[in-house]
Amino acid sequence: MVQYTKKAITILDQIQNLEDKGLKFFDVELAKDYMLSVGYFRLDSYFHTFMDSGTEQFIPNTTFETIIYHYRFDCELRSLIFAAIQDIEIAIRTRVVYFFSLANGPFWYAERKNFKDRIIFFNNLSLIIKEVNRSKEDFILDHFEKYDFPNLPPAWKALETVTIGSLASLYKECTDVISKKNVARSFNIPKYTYLESWLESMRILRNACAHHARLWNKRIQIPSIPDYLPLSWIRNKSSRPEKIYSHLCYIAYIQQTLRVASPLKKQLKDLLNRYPAICTYSMGFTPNWEQEALWL
Repeated sequence: MVQYTKKAITILDQIQNLEDKGLKFFDVELAKDYMLSVGYFRLDSYFHTFMDSGTEQFIPNTTFETIIYHYRFDCELRSLIFAAIQDIEIAIRTRVVYFFSLANGPFWYAERKNFKDRIIFFNNLSLIIKEVNRSKEDFILDHFEKYDFPNLPPAWKALETVTIGSLASLYKECTDVISKKNVARSFNIPKYTYLESWLESMRILRNACAHHARLWNKRIQIPSIPDYLPLSWIRNKSSRPEKIYSHLCYIAYIQQTLRVASPLKKQLKDLLNRYPAICTYSMGFTPNWEQEALWL
């Protein structure tokens, strides 16, 4: 371990550092605007995509405009993923509450007997209590004005306040396998373990989108990619399952069971058409992916 000694430097010095590493600038004013609005540190992961890891120099003829091209693509990619996950999250939340509450009562999420691991159960419950107590939603405030027992609202109110991470953990940890199957099958997913995997992956994706993190060529937790699913699906799995393509596949699959205004598959094709220089191999796309039944 060593002490961190780097100092903050001006935008012009940042640009000079990049030029010293071989990055070309056609429009310095544009670069100054992006450095001030987006920041060197946020762009750094995009810089490294175009650098030789051995020399830490840019690949010959790499331009700042190329970096921004990929940055703008990534921004738009995150936006369409985030919108798709929001629709799916609402549907999953609704169906988890519905099936589990019918089978186990309105307070199932707060009853130890319904969950596998004691520590995880109490950690989840603590998070739910925290979210409920800090919520300013009218339906929470109205509930506590009318009722004082139990000390938590029913699932259809309480679980509206929690994150997708808490929802994923509740689903995975619950011992009611029948309800887990019912939720999964309502999305035409034959095994609830697939949905467990996809929920955890969506948690990671949603957090990345919310924090404006790079996604387009990033390594992400590998989701379950079944060989067969009842609705339109893929025949050729990606040779790079840790990349974003695998995640786009399960999102597009779930969307087939929902009423969405603008399906991901259409938006994705439009986005890639607007950015033809993007290397889809770096995103884990398979050759001729557009011919897969899922994307037709």
